[in-house]
Amino acid sequence: MRKSRLFFDETKFLIEKIEYQSIELDEEDTPEQRVSVHDEYFIRTCEDDRLVIEIQRRIAFEPPGVFELSVVALLDNHIDKERSDKFANAEEIRDYVLDHIYDVISNSGIMAEVSLIIANITSSFGRVPIILPPDLILDETTGQD
Repeated sequence: MRKSRLFFDETKFLIEKIEYQSIELDEEDTPEQRVSVHDEYFIRTCEDDRLVIEIQRRIAFEPPGVFELSVVALLDNHIDKERSDKFANAEEIRDYVLDHIYDVISNSGIMAEVSLIIANITSSFGRVPIILPPDLILDETTGQD
């Protein structure tokens, strides 16, 4: 049986929200810290001709310190109905997207834009930028049920 395929004829990236919180540290009692990166995604809209996915990338330190940063971006895709396989309904499209979420998000290029924003923010005021991979970072808690 042939796998279904989904193509987009127009894709837009929108930055919805950026939050940055600087955290003061006691320089005398600063433990070694590790950067933690967590991505989440949610399908906001799934219709026969449109798919909108919200992606949030959060960066923090463990133990908490230095800063916390969150970028929320929207991936707004218009489905190319002529090139895409025929899906019975929007729920079937949603199921396909959830099964192929890494490819849908990572192949769009949106995570490269999010990574660039994070590098620019973290390099402010002479700091060394945090440069993250331009792909969705999946773990056991990523995404929606």
